[in-house]
This record gives sequence, C-alpha cells and structure tokens, in this order.
Amino acid sequence: MQFHSIKVEENHQLNIPVQYQKLLHLQIGDEVQLIIENNKLILIPTKQQDSITQTVKQVQKLVKQYAPYKSSMVEELIAERREAAKDE
Repeated sequence: MQFHSIKVEENHQLNIPVQYQKLLHLQIGDEVQLIIENNKLILIPTKQQDSITQTVKQVQKLVKQYAPYKSSMVEELIAERREAAKDE
C-alpha cells in the first residue's frame, strides 16, 4: 500500500499525482468510481472495477467446483422446513 498526501484545491478538486495516474493507467477523460467507506475515500478506475468484477466471477466459479453442496443451501433449508411442518 502506498501513501501520499494531497491538498484540496481552491475549487474543491483533488489532483491525483502523476505517478499514481501512471500506476493505474489513468488517461485524461477516464472515469473512476468514488466510494466513501469508514471515513475513507476510495477511487477505483472504472476499467479496473470491470476487471475486479471479472476476477470475482472467476473465483466464484472456481469455488463452486469445490463447494460441498451441490444444491442451494436456501433450497435445502426450505425443504427441511417443509419436512418439519409435515411432522407437526
């Protein structure tokens, strides 16, 4: 993790240092997502967010291969509740 202090400009804008723009492959006109979480400001380049989404989907697919459950846990719970209701 890298840290760098920047100042809020007179027009209330923040300037991202050039080295970070290069590191994130940001070009003029690129969009970023702005997230505020636990008093932290998080900027995520939109193209990077798309990449993260793809990575999460790939990981979910991998985990699904090794998951012990072949069916939905929600469906199993509903089936168990229905069985229990029959016994009442």
